[in-house]
This record gives sequence, structure tokens and C-alpha cells, in this order.
Amino acid sequence: MTTEANKLPVRKYVDAFNGGDTDRLQTLFSEDSLVYGVLGWGGMDQVVPIWREIKAAFDIQLEIESMIAEGDIVGVRDNASQMRPMGLPLA
Repeated sequence: MTTEANKLPVRKYVDAFNGGDTDRLQTLFSEDSLVYGVLGWGGMDQVVPIWREIKAAFDIQLEIESMIAEGDIVGVRDNASQMRPMGLPLA
């Protein structure tokens, strides 16, 4: 794979996360993947509900600021913006 091809899953992840598409997010991980984040870690059964709660509560949007790749290793600097102020109703 080229380095550009290796960057594609990261772009797909950001696009799916920003759209709140947890079904599409899950397709980017193998069945035995473990995901580590600020609210904990675990397999898809543990992290999908966390992704849904984060999107519902804060409408977090990710923006890729820069991305580099060497071989099959990809490094990303991103910015997470909260689109819905805390304390406001969700509806």
C-alpha cells in the first residue's frame, strides 16, 4: 500500500465520526480491535456506546490538522471541537 492509501482509513474514521455513523465506524476496525480513548478502552461493544453518547451530548467534530505516513504507520494531529455547548438541551 502507498502512504496515501494508508491515510485513507483515518479520513474515513473522521468522516464517519463527524457524521455520527457508528455502523460505518465499526467497519474500519477488525473484530478483535481494542480502542483506547479518554473515556476508557475496549472492544466495539464497549466503545460504540461511548461514541454515541459523545456525539449525542456534545456533537464533537474532528478536524485533521496534519497527517503523515511512513510505511504502514500513520500519525495524525487533529482538533476536536464541541458544536453543542454543555448544559443545553439536545433537541
